Amino acid sequence: MIVAPAVLLVEDNVLVLDLLTEVVGDLGYRAVETTDGTEAMAAMESGEFDLLVTDQRLPGAYSGGDLATHFRRLFPVAGILLTSGAPMLDDLSPTGISFLQKPFTVAMLKEALAREFADT
Repeated sequence: MIVAPAVLLVEDNVLVLDLLTEVVGDLGYRAVETTDGTEAMAAMESGEFDLLVTDQRLPGAYSGGDLATHFRRLFPVAGILLTSGAPMLDDLSPTGISFLQKPFTVAMLKEALAREFADT
């Protein structure tokens, strides 16, 4: 049996999270939704993931960068897509982390997800 790739979604804006979940599902991937860093950390510890899609700024103790670091340790070959409404000033390419600027369109999101799965 073929298992769909699992995508961990971390987004505190419910409307954006709903959009992410819908698009990920439409592409045939399995979405696991979380709304903050604490939930995401727990999900990482209890599951296997092929991609992390996280907002950079999250409520609570963990930022998207914190989650990316922990995710990379647990899943070294999995992709990471960081999203934010603030521009990314650092070049993330050496880290293997991709960036998607908010607001984004469904087409932009689909393109970013396709790139992530093409690279893994």
